[in-house]
Amino acid sequence: MLTIQIDRHRIKPETCDGTLSIDGLYICDTAEHTPHRVPTGTYRIELRFSSDAHRKVPTLIPTDDCHPALHDCGPIIKVGNGVYTIGNQILVGRYLAPGIVIHSYDAFLPLYDRINNAQRRGHDVMARIIET
Repeated sequence: MLTIQIDRHRIKPETCDGTLSIDGLYICDTAEHTPHRVPTGTYRIELRFSSDAHRKVPTLIPTDDCHPALHDCGPIIKVGNGVYTIGNQILVGRYLAPGIVIHSYDAFLPLYDRINNAQRRGHDVMARIIET
């Protein structure tokens, strides 16, 4: 099993910043729009096509019934720089300022490949979002 963890460590009224790690190893930084941030909890990750991102992206599917509205069109992890135009999405990259990440493709592509390779080998991919 591949386990992704997102630790939110800077939550402001408009922006939410964190770090993404896989099996305890830091991979990249994350940014979300606070009013639309993904609820904390445990999610199963599937690679699904997103019309917003125009490609397959990691999609978070809740593992419990706490967030039934998210089962059909779950939050996604995607490429981007600023959080003000997104909702229910997590941007990955390198932290620049609150709510802003840079080098997003450089973080997204290896993350996508790791998820894709794990799933092709038959492993489950899970994500845990926590606020520290």
